[in-house]
Amino acid sequence: MLGGLRISGILKKGYKIMSRFEVTSKQAGDTPGSIRISLKGHLTFGFVPHFNREVNNWLMRGVRFLELDFREITYLDSPGIGAVVAATRLCESMGSTARIMNSRRLVRHLFKSAGLENELNFGVSLEEETVYSFRSLDSMQTHPLQS
Repeated sequence: MLGGLRISGILKKGYKIMSRFEVTSKQAGDTPGSIRISLKGHLTFGFVPHFNREVNNWLMRGVRFLELDFREITYLDSPGIGAVVAATRLCESMGSTARIMNSRRLVRHLFKSAGLENELNFGVSLEEETVYSFRSLDSMQTHPLQS
């Protein structure tokens, strides 16, 4: 965690937990000015301000590349989708780049259904990563030479 930033929240109704969201940030690789923002849980209406605050804080510090790690996102609603689109557009307007990484098939489908898949920069999804690793294993197998 870079700078000890950790934002989390739980929306409660009585004793029943309705949803949970966490966002943490750290340096992304060895490239200066690159930050990975890891998201966990439900990016919904109630937690959009947490997400926006985190993105805005890094952009105001001059970050050039934001990696939005969706590995642990389990649910997005319309305001959550809108916040991601707004964040990527804000990055572009400030001369930075944002990329969505490790998105699950369902999350990618939500963006596609909204007609936004081609407007956003997606990295390799978890499912694609698995397929690539299986392909790599297949290519490593040795086959007898036929004469």
